[in-house]
Amino acid sequence: MGYDISLYKIPTKLKDQYINEDDLYDIAYGDDDENYLLAYTNFSMGNPKSSDFAEVFDIFLTNNDYFKIYKMSDYHEAKSRLQTMDIDDGLLERINKFLNIIENELNKGEIIFFCCG
Repeated sequence: MGYDISLYKIPTKLKDQYINEDDLYDIAYGDDDENYLLAYTNFSMGNPKSSDFAEVFDIFLTNNDYFKIYKMSDYHEAKSRLQTMDIDDGLLERINKFLNIIENELNKGEIIFFCCG
């Protein structure tokens, strides 16, 4: 058992609406989830790298559903936190993949969110 961490974008039809946790759940676990999935990674439970990943992105790892809409301010805070941490090359590669996708999607005006569960 482990922690699944996914990054999704909000469908265009929902961008101008109030988005609640039920909407995020439907996007992450609905039939069209692959259309909105931007990135995915997994850590085994107890893996210390998982807590470093979570610390960089300020997310909560759980096997129950946790959602966090990510904004440009979150991106900048994650980049700042990363500069203060000692991260091995393998984990740094995973983190940078997510950071690059986050920056690109937010610059395109997308609304994105993390799903942990």
